[in-house]
Amino acid sequence: MKFPLLRLVWAAISIASIVGFDQARGQELLTNGGFATGNLTGWTFTPTASAEPTIAGSVTTFMGSNAFRLNTGSNSAGVEAGGTLSQTIALVAGQSYQVSAGTLAIASVNGSPNADGGTITLSLGGAVLHTFDVGQLAADEVKSDSYSAPFVAGATGPALFEVLFTRSFPNFAATPAVHHYADDLSVTLLVPEPASGALAALAVVAAIQQRRSRRR
Repeated sequence: MKFPLLRLVWAAISIASIVGFDQARGQELLTNGGFATGNLTGWTFTPTASAEPTIAGSVTTFMGSNAFRLNTGSNSAGVEAGGTLSQTIALVAGQSYQVSAGTLAIASVNGSPNADGGTITLSLGGAVLHTFDVGQLAADEVKSDSYSAPFVAGATGPALFEVLFTRSFPNFAATPAVHHYADDLSVTLLVPEPASGALAALAVVAAIQQRRSRRR
């Protein structure tokens, strides 16, 4: 008579582990991280000199769609071109998150080589997480990158997620215009919270029932 109960307990543990883990990982903190809206809803863009942001509906450069694109042109005054794409999210101290950028790319355009295509830098809460630095680009060359890693919040409260686009050499003769891309940006909860305690309790019950059954 005890075995049906035991099987039910183990079944409950299996279901709780699957459901609890998926719900925790599925909580996306960024709004419009894939730019599916076709605009910058949820984002703030702060430009420097000679920066033209847009959403590219179809990006054959890396087979993407609705990616953020920044035309980081050159500035005759010698001011570094680029800008910052940012969004404020709420973090909890000690909580683990998965931070990812599905696509980061820098492309030389207009059939010209480029002395330095610039950099794309990811940061969260003031901490630099990843820097993509392409260096020299050949004519019409595209270099791409991606990033995904866990991040543990050091404090509770609002935190700024930033993607910084910069160009090191603004002289037009050496660095004609390039396009910087970012797509599939994401910050999600990594560790399930409420399910772990319930799973531990169910496991204890299952172990007790199993020992009793063996004694009989």
